[in-house]
Amino acid sequence: MSVSFEVIPEEDRLDILFEGNLDVSVWQGVYDACKQFCPSLKVCIVDLTRVRRVFDSGIAILGLLHARARACGTTDVFLTDDPTIRTRVAAIASPCWHQPSRIA
Repeated sequence: MSVSFEVIPEEDRLDILFEGNLDVSVWQGVYDACKQFCPSLKVCIVDLTRVRRVFDSGIAILGLLHARARACGTTDVFLTDDPTIRTRVAAIASPCWHQPSRIA
């Protein structure tokens, strides 16, 4: 599994590309990509079109990536043609996945 990323400053965009099996082996690359989040970043494109198989650890890492984007006010967009991957990603990006608000 490999992960690569590119910041496109003129579009306030971060592109992250995953290839192979999505598992815990991508942790360092995702961590490095998360360092690129800043107030000017508007969108993060997460390209999963070259992913062959997704493991639970990979879904957890995507969940952390999604949480980081949300915390920074960045919109994350997941790209995939695989309906299985789409279903699993939708589960982490759904509103019910986020921690509930505290009621005062």
